Amino acid sequence: ERLRAQQASAPKPEKKLVSITISPKSGALTIGGTQAFSATGIYSDNSTNNITGLVQWAGGDGSSFTAKKGGTFTLTATYQGISGSATIIVKKLPTALVVSPAQKTIKINETASFTAKVTFNDWSAEDVTGKAGWAPMNPFTGTAAGAYTITAGYENVSGSAAVTVQKTLKAVSVAPAERTIKIS
Repeated sequence: ERLRAQQASAPKPEKKLVSITISPKSGALTIGGTQAFSATGIYSDNSTNNITGLVQWAGGDGSSFTAKKGGTFTLTATYQGISGSATIIVKKLPTALVVSPAQKTIKINETASFTAKVTFNDWSAEDVTGKAGWAPMNPFTGTAAGAYTITAGYENVSGSAAVTVQKTLKAVSVAPAERTIKIS
């Protein structure tokens, strides 16, 4: 009984912060988007407490993150020497696609090649020639005379170029075949 009395009067160990969990653990945004986060402290006695207002945040705008450019970012919350983090992936959205050259003239059976360059909503640009879908095809071979449109598409944007295919001159004939000119 004495042991029981000693155990009952012994001070309880102070609960200590052992980890911080950020919610959501990850976020996916597009440029201009904002995501709010919260921090939960996990203690040595397995209890939890919302400590969003107590932590020091790094990598965002306090407990939120506003996407200003594309890439992968980390938002960190620190309290009492313990840190937790969340990963945010910001996707750039394409806003325009330019096909170059914009116009091309070729002869029948000649080939014309084009490039596709996309501009994103963070003003960056990327050559997507190999990633774009092309119609009718790139490179384009002129099989018949006429005017054609070559279109490239990438995600939600597209651009086009004009191709003129000219007939090939095969021969020149002069009539009459013979003529005599008198010199005086």
